[in-house]
Order: sequence, then structure tokens, then C-alpha cells
Amino acid sequence: MRRTVFLLLIAGLGAASAAARISLEEGGAWIGARRWDLGAKPAETIGGLWGDVRLGPRLTSHMEVSSARIASDGVVLGPGEGVTGAALLRYEPDQEGYLLQVGIGLPTGGSGLTAEELSLARLVGEPVLSAADPDRVRGWRLHLGAMGGYPVTRRHSLFGGLGYEAATAFEPAGGTERDPSNRVIGLLGIEDPTPGRSWGADVGIALEGKEKGDGDVIRRARTLVSGRLRGRFDLGGLAVGLSAATRTGTEIEWLSAAQVASLESSGPGRQHDLSLSVAARHPPRRWQPVLTWAYRRYQPAGLPQGDGWLAEVGPSLTWVRGPRVEMAVTLAWRWGRWRPWVRDGYAAPIAIDGLRLHVELNYRAR
Repeated sequence: MRRTVFLLLIAGLGAASAAARISLEEGGAWIGARRWDLGAKPAETIGGLWGDVRLGPRLTSHMEVSSARIASDGVVLGPGEGVTGAALLRYEPDQEGYLLQVGIGLPTGGSGLTAEELSLARLVGEPVLSAADPDRVRGWRLHLGAMGGYPVTRRHSLFGGLGYEAATAFEPAGGTERDPSNRVIGLLGIEDPTPGRSWGADVGIALEGKEKGDGDVIRRARTLVSGRLRGRFDLGGLAVGLSAATRTGTEIEWLSAAQVASLESSGPGRQHDLSLSVAARHPPRRWQPVLTWAYRRYQPAGLPQGDGWLAEVGPSLTWVRGPRVEMAVTLAWRWGRWRPWVRDGYAAPIAIDGLRLHVELNYRAR
């Protein structure tokens, strides 16, 4: 039923688009695979399609659909039940630099998981593993938002946004119900897009309500705060990108009945991210090689999730054909350390070793 509703929504947007003489602005397809070795050897394969379509002078839409398959020791999630998608409408008022948007997200099909499937879903949902689709079970989602920017000097601009997100209840396992909290989000930042020395910084805040499981409160209302700093600089024949981010707070995911019963409250977790990329400024012909390193540190601070870190390093190669077509391939090696959460506390640390492959093809109309 949910897929039928979503397909009808897409069809309705398509019909409205045809009547308005739409034009495709951007689109693409991608596929990725992740493999981990941490005692168990889960593997994730995920792919998707997306497109940005102009419906009128001030109205655009973004649509995407994806499907994921996860397997480990004979237990399989998806791909059919892993199909999900989203549709977003954006309206740009007469005053340039601002936009309003509304979006709807399709729920996954993974309700009523068995104990083995729920265990696998919770495993790949560990933030330290950085799975492409960590939320294997979720309900309908609604998003309302407004974004805007304002130049304050010849080089610097302020930008900000305000949003509201709501989600419906769902069943992570047979006979259990999870009722996510709604969320109000705010963002404020500054950026300098000067070529060769661009940079930006932003801070975000999210106000979340209570979260319930089987009618009982499993998390109190909380405030989450995040910050990010990024830059891209030319150093001789190289283009160097830097990014650092920190966040307090994370979601409670994949609770067993015993954990829900024993969990009275939880403080926000902490997550820290660093990344560095190095690319040739003037690559030969149409090929653009890039080397990327990334590091993530995750501290749960009372949540029933693992504690650990993950690092990743690997090359990517981008192929450009004219101003419209671009293809990128990334192959990265991942390693780290992880302390899984068990019913009464943390277990012994486990070494993480794995690979990530990502291939994408993008098209721009102009």
C-alpha cells in the first residue's frame, strides 16, 4: 500500500510536470557496496536513482528511490523490503536567495523483523560502522523547511534555515511499536566561495520531543547541537579539502525489549568527524584523481550502542565528458575498533576491517 501511494505521488508530480512543460535539470544513478570483518562479516549492497526537475519558473522537485540488501551468516535483509524513497518540492519566492520546501519520505518494508533480522539490523545500524542505510526500519516522514542566504560583504554571505520533521510510528519487530519524536531544526552559517580559498562554517540545533516504545517513554526530550568547519584551498598544483564536524546527541536505535525495560533515560552521545582530500588542480585530459582520508570517533554517552572509531583511506577517480556527464568511482579501505553493547554493558573490543566501493553517474542539463 505504501509503495502504491508513493508511486501515485510520483505519477501525480509527473503529470503536473508534463502539463507545466518541465525540464530535467540534474539526475543520476549510483551503486555502492560495503564489507566489514568484525567477527561477523556483514555485507551491504545499495543502489539508487535521483532527479531534479524544474516544474515552473519558481518551482522545482527532487525525487529519489533506493534499495538496499544486507546479508550476514545466512540472514538477509532486502532488497525488496529495503526499497525506500523521497519526494521534495521547492518553491523560490520573488525575492532571490530564499526558498520554501516540503517533502515526504517513504517507509521501509522491514516491519515485523525476526530476532535474527533485528540483530543484523541493529549491527549495521551502529554509527561507528557508517553504513549507507543504517535505518533499516522506519515509518512515513514529513519535512517542512525554509532556507535563505544574505551577502554581508563582497566575499562573505550568511545562510540559515528552519525546519520541522515528523515521523509516524512503526514496528521494528513483531508485536513491538516504536513512536519517534518530532523535531524542530535550526541552522546558521557563513561562507566565502572565493575560488582557491573557499571556506564555510555553520552551527545547528535540533529540539526533539519524547520517544516512545510500546507506549512507554524510552527517551526524554532533548536538545542536540552540531558544528562544522570546511575549506578548500589551492596549494601549488594541488587542491586540498578539509572538513571537521562535531555533534552532541544521536538516535536510540534497535532496542530489544529487555533494553527498553531497563533504560530509564539517556544522555546525548558525541560524534566527531575529520576528513582530508587531495586532488590535482589541472588533471590530464578528462580524468580527476582524488585521495581521501576520513576519521570518525563515536562516544555513545549512555546509549545502548557501541563505542569506537573508524578510519578510511582510498582513491577516487572522476571522469568528465563535457559539461553535462560525470562519473566517479571510489574504493576505500576501512579499519577501526569497536566495543559492542550487550545487555549488561560493553563487551570486549573488536577490530574492524573492511572495504567500501561506490560508483555514481551524474547528468547536468546545463
